[in-house]
Amino acid sequence: MPAAHVPHAQLASHQPQQDAVRQGPKKGKGGLIGCLVVLAALSGLLFNVLREIIEAVVDLVR
Repeated sequence: MPAAHVPHAQLASHQPQQDAVRQGPKKGKGGLIGCLVVLAALSGLLFNVLREIIEAVVDLVR
């Protein structure tokens, strides 16, 4: 009888791996969207900092 249970144990061990593969792209898309949001926020901050620096340099030249 123990030999009859071996295939079931193998199937059970393969199912979580298949579920992890199916959930992988969802996590990847969420991470990608999160990274894009962070990059957009940082680029906005960087733009403001560069603008302030350029304005300060222009004021010094005048």
